[in-house]
Formats: sequence, structure tokens, C-alpha cells
Amino acid sequence: MVVALASGGMVECGMVRRALLCVLLGCETVTVRPPTEPEPEVDDEVVDEAPSASSLRAVALGVGPRASCAALDDGSLRCWGTATDGLLASEEGPGPVIVATGLADVQVVSVGLVRACVVADGVLRCHGRTGAGADTVVRELTEVRGIASGRDVALAEEHGCAIDADAQVWCFGSSNMGRTGSRRDSWRVSAQVAVSGAQSIAVGRLQSCVSTAGPVQCWGLAAGGRLGTSSVRYYTETPVPVEGVEAARQLASHPLGSQTCALLADDEIACWGIVGPALSRTSLGATPVRLTPVGEPILRVAVGPLEVLAIAESGALYRYVADTDAEAQTARYGEPSRLPAMPSVVDAGIGLAHTCVLTSDGQVMCWGLGAGGRLGNRSNEAHEHPVAVRWETM
Repeated sequence: MVVALASGGMVECGMVRRALLCVLLGCETVTVRPPTEPEPEVDDEVVDEAPSASSLRAVALGVGPRASCAALDDGSLRCWGTATDGLLASEEGPGPVIVATGLADVQVVSVGLVRACVVADGVLRCHGRTGAGADTVVRELTEVRGIASGRDVALAEEHGCAIDADAQVWCFGSSNMGRTGSRRDSWRVSAQVAVSGAQSIAVGRLQSCVSTAGPVQCWGLAAGGRLGTSSVRYYTETPVPVEGVEAARQLASHPLGSQTCALLADDEIACWGIVGPALSRTSLGATPVRLTPVGEPILRVAVGPLEVLAIAESGALYRYVADTDAEAQTARYGEPSRLPAMPSVVDAGIGLAHTCVLTSDGQVMCWGLGAGGRLGNRSNEAHEHPVAVRWETM
């Protein structure tokens, strides 16, 4: 969940809800201010931007549950946050640390729970855990076997999927519940999924989805409407069409989540699946629901456990918050609200109780709970307002 930003009612009980969500989803120990300590006064119109002498600019951003990575214009990949599973290479963190150098033409950066991947110069490379146990951690970016090229990639908790230059789909990791489209369990070697003409890929905890020129197709666990259709009772390794969702420009899921959203050609956003923490059963339903339009052209969407962010072509950032009814096991999204006092945004990602954005001038800014250094400012403190990621290395 995005932490409150300014005068538009964003503070609410955001920090408390973030802490609860963090506990439910299994993050590190979180330290928050005691309730008796008064909150400092802040200027509603000021972004808490840490000064930096660095001229480095980010060109791509990937936000994971507990670690994030950005590709910079000097050809480096820098990651920050929790250092488990080798996501910070050989460093302990909190980062940012330089994981790789010499990257060119970076198209995509994706970070999951235990793995991070980059598509650079048409090649898919990943680092992090490649199996069970500490001896299966790869700390350097390594090409994924079985995929000759790369165009897009998305990572979740225990699996990931990629699109190659020929618009074919390949998945790797745990095949439990059919989420890799095969019965092969392997992070090292990918398996091809029976989809052609792929355009955008999104994976969640137990489901995978891809957009094509025709219908969006999903595979994996069907419970709670994760596949956007009622045609599958349990799970499927074979992609099935999402009901009424075609020609999506972009798909988005959360690595630990069970809902998927599609940005459609008419700037509408359609979502389906389960909303909320891992233990929640509040469902949007098997039939995708349309969110209220923001009233201007949309560039991209980002999905969190309890919210959806819409990045407008103008650089404005809009937020949809889920209203969940645990007793009725249903969820719905209300009206979008524009986040005030924000710089021009071109991309965004929602982690575990924190959010990061990439601005039009190449800055990465984060806010939320800072446990494990996930805000990238070399601190474990929480921030209600965006703080700039500090690129200088220790």
C-alpha cells in the first residue's frame, strides 16, 4: 500500500496498515515510531528529496517485495534492500550496490522475491536464487538457458516468465499449480508456453498472464478468479482466455499477489483475481472489473496487494485503493485519487509496504517502510514522503 503523501487524505492509517500487511506477507522485523511520539510537521507541497551530487540517471526500474534494482545511464545495474538470495550480489546491503556494469540498451528490469532479471541489448540475464539452498545462488547476471533473446520479463515469488524477440513465452521456476505452463521445475532452464504473438507479461504468486493482439491469456491456479475466467475449476497449465479482455497494452501483477490488471487500448484498466494479503480471500471475481477512468491518457499501471497505481502520459500518478469485505469475501476499487506533490512519473512499482517511482528526469524516489534499506537512501527509517535513492556506493 502506498503511504500517505500529502494533504489529499493520504496519511490516514497508512503506516499501520503497511505494518500489518508486512507482517501478514512475511517481511523482516519492522520498527515504527511509538504512538506517543508526535509526528513531525511537513510541508504538504514538498517532496523530501535528498540532495545528491551524482549526475547518474536511471533508465529502467524494477521493484520487488524486499529489494529493488535500477539500470543507470552509465551501464550499471544497482540494487538495494534485503540482501538475501544474492539480490545484492556479494554485498550485505542495504545498498544501492553495483550488481553489474557494461549493460547497453536496457529495456526491462524485473525483481521478484528471490531473483532479479534484466533485458539488455536483447539478452535476458538474471541473478539470485536458482533452486533450493544457499548453494544455488547466482550472484552475477547470467543468461537464462533456453531463451535465445529477450524482450520482456516478469518475476513473482517462485517463478518467472519472459517474452523473446519472436513473441514466444518462456517460463522458469516452480511449476506448482501450473504457473509455468509446464511440469518442469527449473530456474536454470526455461520451458516454452503455448502462446504466440505475446506483447506483455505479468506473473503473480500462483498465476501467469500474457497479452496478445487478441485476448489476454492466463494459466496457473484458478481459485479466486486469478485466471479471469470461470471455465477452469482448479488449475491449468494451458493458457485460457480472460473473459472480455483483449488487445491489452500492458499487464501488471504483484510478485506476492493474486490479482492482475490490464491497461486497455481505450485507457481503461481491467482487473481480476484476489485483492489483499496472502491470507485474504477477498476476490474481485472471475469476471474482470473495469476501474473508473482517471480522465486522461494512461502510460502504465502498477499493482500492489491492496492498490493499483496508474501513471498518466502527463506524468501524473493516480491511486486506486481497494475496499475489501472479508465477511463477504469480495473486493472493489473506488474512485482514483491523484497523488499530490509528485514529480513527473514515467514508471512505478509497489513492493512490500513501500513504493518506488522513476521520474522523467531519471531519478528514483521511494517511500513507505524502510526496513532492510528498501527505500535506497541507506537508512532503515520509514518515510511518508518520497526520498531520492542515493546512487553513490559505500
